[in-house]
Amino acid sequence: TLQAKVNVAGVLIKSFDLTDVSYSPEIAQAMLARQQAQAVLAARQTIVQGAVGISVDTTEELSIRGVEMSHHEKAGLISNLITMLSDQSRQ
Repeated sequence: TLQAKVNVAGVLIKSFDLTDVSYSPEIAQAMLARQQAQAVLAARQTIVQGAVGISVDTTEELSIRGVEMSHHEKAGLISNLITMLSDQSRQ
């Protein structure tokens, strides 16, 4: 610890505050890249969750309105909706 290192000089540390932390440019760049990657991943997860929710709501609403679809037709509709919604989010 810091206290152990200064004990030999007879110094007692009562408090210690960091006011500035600096990283080497390489470390700072790596940290920023990781932060950006995490933000992109979180955004994509949000987009996918939203697209899936919209797709499920759409199939449920169609069912309520009496539109009958086979499992295959529902899967195709959901696939198309997710593709369309995901493509729109990239624009």
